[in-house]
Amino acid sequence: MGKKWKVKRGFVKMRLMTDTQTLKIIAVCITVESVGNVSNYCES
Repeated sequence: MGKKWKVKRGFVKMRLMTDTQTLKIIAVCITVESVGNVSNYCES
């Protein structure tokens, strides 16, 4: 779609860590497109 409209759209990644028993969110990490995937996830 970027080629069709000649527009480069950015993105962000949001990772959520949840407690499996309560399903409550216990950690959130947000990264922009310039940051690659990290091997270690969010630190709570």
